[in-house]
Amino acid sequence: MKPESTPDHLDCIIIGAGIAGLLAATMLNRANMSVRILDKGRGLGGRMATRRQDGAVFDHGAQFFTVRDKRFAPWVAEWCERGLVKTWYELGDAGNHYRGEPGMTAIAKHLATGLDIRKQAHVERTTFTDGQWQVFVGDGEILTASHLLITAPVPQALALLDAGHVKLSRSDDDALRAITFHRCIAALAILDRPSDITAHQGALVLTGEPIQWISDNHRKGISILVPSVTIHSTPSFAEEHWDVDDSVRLPKLLEAASEHLGAHVVSYQGHRWGFSQPLGSFHEEAFVDPQRRLAIAGDGLTGGRVEGAALSGLAAAEALIRLINPTRTAASV
Repeated sequence: MKPESTPDHLDCIIIGAGIAGLLAATMLNRANMSVRILDKGRGLGGRMATRRQDGAVFDHGAQFFTVRDKRFAPWVAEWCERGLVKTWYELGDAGNHYRGEPGMTAIAKHLATGLDIRKQAHVERTTFTDGQWQVFVGDGEILTASHLLITAPVPQALALLDAGHVKLSRSDDDALRAITFHRCIAALAILDRPSDITAHQGALVLTGEPIQWISDNHRKGISILVPSVTIHSTPSFAEEHWDVDDSVRLPKLLEAASEHLGAHVVSYQGHRWGFSQPLGSFHEEAFVDPQRRLAIAGDGLTGGRVEGAALSGLAAAEALIRLINPTRTAASV
């Protein structure tokens, strides 16, 4: 039986407005659950991030996604029909590499339509008392819900539970704490002309230091008017330069990229991704504690990739829906 909800009590609180949280919220809403998403950021989509500056457009987080699982394919087909997704390039057995239109955040903005989302909500801790979840927000507000889904990066999810003295089983706790993340520093540069990166519509994977990825956003089709590139550092460069000022670390990345650009840098800015690429995974697509109606989801549990995050969010939603109605699945909603 569905738990009763009131204006002051939600069926489910979701922490994190990345693709995992947004897809989960969509499915829970379709199952007639009252859901609120809390996210500490000013935007939506997590690492599916797009930035605009001086007429240039940058996908500065996740650059693309692929489709390998039939559960994800219908979502992408719908997004393609709506013009929210386009094929960026194709690559052998990996198939289509999709991008958002006009940027990666387009997908998140579409999924957010009709959802109850509170941005710039800094959650301090979560507690479980008398069969209910309490979520403490930095402005002093306390929200309550019957179910809790955390889609923030796993270390952050565990920190919120730790702060509220919520203990997991030893085996689950060990497995989740074993999931760590690489860091990445992004350099976002406006150029005086499109770069010389023409293969794969402006996508270049590098080996060695200090760069692992360069994307020409103009050739990609998202920065039409002003040529720009996104440069992602290697994990080792990010660790070494994490606390170094942008004025020092970004020129190093731009200098290393210069031989591939063939253009002059007009201006640049940076961004730090503290949870860029997960190391390890969980033995399930989502962690679920049915007794406390708790779930943790995100790409960290599935070893990375946008599709992995999406499948993790859908798996968490299905598990929470089954707690209310064991005969019902998210796929049937």
